[in-house]
Amino acid sequence: MASLLPTLSGPGPRPLSSLHPKKPRRMGRDPTKAKRVFPSSNFDASRPGSTDGGSGTDAPSSNKEDEIRKAARLAIHEGLIAHTPDRSVTTLIRGEYLKMEKNGEFKRQRKYLVSSDLSPQATYAMEWAIGTVLRDGDTLWVTQALAKDVEPCEEKDREENTRALVEETRRLLKRTRLQVKIIVEVVAAKVPKHMITEMVIFLIIHSNNRLIILSRQW
Repeated sequence: MASLLPTLSGPGPRPLSSLHPKKPRRMGRDPTKAKRVFPSSNFDASRPGSTDGGSGTDAPSSNKEDEIRKAARLAIHEGLIAHTPDRSVTTLIRGEYLKMEKNGEFKRQRKYLVSSDLSPQATYAMEWAIGTVLRDGDTLWVTQALAKDVEPCEEKDREENTRALVEETRRLLKRTRLQVKIIVEVVAAKVPKHMITEMVIFLIIHSNNRLIILSRQW
């Protein structure tokens, strides 16, 4: 029976691997493409809004008018600290925020709240909020709630804490070109967590675009 079958000759069937050859595996970043940082940050040199590329100094300006305009956009205007019973608050306005808001130059304005006790975890939360989350036209509340029965909560104590929060906020804000509004508030409450919760509820009710950022303490 086998002698009746014709003899077959030729290369025979090709393996499937030859029909779909494997592409060469590329290890690491493609050197032909520009380097990018993801997620992008307001502190990154690759971002157009970066102030100094992480070096701490701005690039020299071409003329005096550009220098004056740049100084106006980067100025941080700090209001006086207002005191009421159990509350101290001040406002920071960056650059031409008020003028740009009046002219309707911001496409969308969002509101954020950061709870800070000046711990390393809270400082990291502030750095992430200002460096990654904030955009031009946004408003950020930086709040601290003090426990009346545990921590010193007199007006001078609240003012001292407010100034410490302002100093930390200014330090981070100077590393960006953001045109934003920042409200720094220190309150004294019997139960600090309840006060923070009230602030969160207020922000949720009065804003459609909001984000709450809490440190580990809460």
